[in-house]
Amino acid sequence: MKNIPAKIKIALVFILLGALVWLVIGVLIAAQLHPGLSSSDPLIHWGMAGASFAAFVVLVVLAWLLAKRRRLVFFITLVALAVVMLLTFFDQMGWADVVMLLITLIPFALLILGRKWFLQPKA
Repeated sequence: MKNIPAKIKIALVFILLGALVWLVIGVLIAAQLHPGLSSSDPLIHWGMAGASFAAFVVLVVLAWLLAKRRRLVFFITLVALAVVMLLTFFDQMGWADVVMLLITLIPFALLILGRKWFLQPKA
């Protein structure tokens, strides 16, 4: 992570924090410890666990590729973070949703502020 601007480093930390949240949610759902999905249909139950694990993997891969300064990944990450923020609004807005919204909004804003690092030619 040498020569990476501070804004981008902080954004990467928040993206990985968001990935960790998705991993924990996936584990809770898979272990049937999530209170909102404890008595759901097995297809929904395992589908939600799988989607949470997929979100974890996608965010980790995006953070890894962002650290390598990939221009296309910069745009893909912005879209992915925007989708997560949009989907957060479709849920009932509790305190956990507000926390997840902030965990997603902060790297989105920092990536936009630090976009020059991705868009300028590599030296």
